[in-house]
Amino acid sequence: MASLALTIIFMIIATLIGSFGSLFLKKGSAQFHLHFYKGLLGIFFDFLKNYYVILGVILYLVSSVFFLYLLRTEELSMLYPMTSLGYVFVTILSYYILKEKINVFKTLGIVSIIFGVVLVTL
Repeated sequence: MASLALTIIFMIIATLIGSFGSLFLKKGSAQFHLHFYKGLLGIFFDFLKNYYVILGVILYLVSSVFFLYLLRTEELSMLYPMTSLGYVFVTILSYYILKEKINVFKTLGIVSIIFGVVLVTL
């Protein structure tokens, strides 16, 4: 890839897309109950009927395509730690969209993750 800045932008996009995927999976999982008497195949087909779950899986796949593209030219030891930004994005999205709470410990964790990603990418 041409530059570190472009790599970082692509990784942020990839992790943000994956984070939205997690958000949609969460919303989708709240819409149905697992009935194990249906068996794994029955549960799988129930998932396929849920638009949130389908969208979440698609977003995960799109995120993976971004990541695979970057893996062609960049070092895994630099890229993989950047995927931890997904924890940051999921926490922030969960706060605003799902109305989940963020306490002091989560805030410290977010700051630590961002600091760690900056250190690894330098």
